[in-house]
Amino acid sequence: MMIYVSLWKAYKTYPDLFDEFALPEQLEANRQDIIDNIILECSELDTSYPDFKFLKHAIGVWSRTRTFDWDYMCKVLREKYDPFISMERHEERLIESEGDSKSDTHSLNTGTSEHKTSAFDQVNDYSNREKDDTHTDASTVNLSDSRGKTSDIFDSKGDSALFTKQKITEQEVDNRMKYNITDIITNEFKAKFCLLIY
Repeated sequence: MMIYVSLWKAYKTYPDLFDEFALPEQLEANRQDIIDNIILECSELDTSYPDFKFLKHAIGVWSRTRTFDWDYMCKVLREKYDPFISMERHEERLIESEGDSKSDTHSLNTGTSEHKTSAFDQVNDYSNREKDDTHTDASTVNLSDSRGKTSDIFDSKGDSALFTKQKITEQEVDNRMKYNITDIITNEFKAKFCLLIY
């Protein structure tokens, strides 16, 4: 018959139980606090492995496989951001244009003007009547040369106004309590190494 012991008894009997317990580098400063929290939360629960040496090794193997994920969670939870800014955008645009053309404008205007007078009963004779004839010729040529670069940088941040600041503050506090890395590790330990029979 197998005899199960509580985590508290295992830790008291075998003080180096957590010597192989691995943590991400950024959590090493809190190592003892995390171990103490595990013992506090799981002290009265029986361990899955009654052999203390095997339990110590199992804790080491399990924690080494979880270190990458805990490290990622820490980075996400410690990311600096402003919860009141729900929209942040950065855009850069570069427009380049090149062309080989020259700018030259040339105008040529030529014209003649004639003034004639005819009598009122003469159809083609302009002796008592006046007639003006004007002829003008014009030509224009335009060529252009253009080369250049245009760069635009656009930064925008702000609140999308979907939530009030009070609501955002409440969500931020709730998330900080829900996603506490010490509690996450403790709950994973409890699920892996404790018999959850109450």
